[in-house]
Amino acid sequence: MGNCELYLNAEVRKGAFIRSTAFMFFAELGDKTMLMGLGLATQLDPIGVFFGAILALSFVNAMGVFAGDRIARKLPITLLGIISGILFLITGFFILIL
Repeated sequence: MGNCELYLNAEVRKGAFIRSTAFMFFAELGDKTMLMGLGLATQLDPIGVFFGAILALSFVNAMGVFAGDRIARKLPITLLGIISGILFLITGFFILIL
């Protein structure tokens, strides 16, 4: 099934929305961006901090989603899995030694 068919399939879109919402929620829970928002909200307008954080996170995620889609159109999915696995291991190694 190509990307066009995936975009038109309501079940796939619903699953993608639910998964990405859950993954982003748990990935961001307690990370440094959340702590930064907490710190800024103690000194600045909490509503402004809230909407600024939402806008910034939306832009960053949009760049990742669209870049990932473009890369997925050019490379086979198995190669992408191998590359992302290697990058994940390298990142984990550097986090471990630092």
